[in-house]
Amino acid sequence: MSHEVYICYGDEDKITADAICHVLEENKFKCWIKPRDLDVKNTVNDYSNAIRQSRVMVLVFSESAKLSNYVNTEVDIAFSANVPIIVFKIDESNLDGGLEFFLKNKHWLDAYPQPAIEFRNLVIDVAKILNKPITDPIISSSIVDSVNSAIGVDNSGKSKGLKTSVLLTFACVIPIILVAISIATYDISGNLGIFLFIIAIALLIGTPIIYLLHRYISE
Repeated sequence: MSHEVYICYGDEDKITADAICHVLEENKFKCWIKPRDLDVKNTVNDYSNAIRQSRVMVLVFSESAKLSNYVNTEVDIAFSANVPIIVFKIDESNLDGGLEFFLKNKHWLDAYPQPAIEFRNLVIDVAKILNKPITDPIISSSIVDSVNSAIGVDNSGKSKGLKTSVLLTFACVIPIILVAISIATYDISGNLGIFLFIIAIALLIGTPIIYLLHRYISE
């Protein structure tokens, strides 16, 4: 058998499908994916044979996939041939229409809104079905960025979270330093010590309130 995994997807999800193919093949699972492996001289039979010869189908599920006649036909063939189907969901589309009958009881991976986060679990699930060892998948930042960009996810989210953590840390440390300075300077200049102490208390009280307001607004 030339391949083990058939990757099924709608045309709009090609970037995600290619990334899935890359990650699976990095773990030594041979994939069949269009248009790379498609024999243009015998298109219909090539699709059908590739699906039936697969040991598992990975379906990139989205609104694009739901509306694709090709995807519906491919899933139908896999279902009829008893090929296990893993549904990799990448948007908020509900399961309905023609695919509901075939996919309702299949294994689902909810990969919305950041598909790359679920690549590791996908590799594990494919390995279990194929009963093969896996190499821990290292997902390169370029793949993550390309997939996230394709679906409109802000790739800077992680760095923003880091910046927020750093700022909060400083916001907690600075009041403590100010309290220490106010105690040390109180004997020298009572007014300065009281002033610094008031600023420290204001920061301690104000920082959590500002942070909670920021979280509430951003959500």
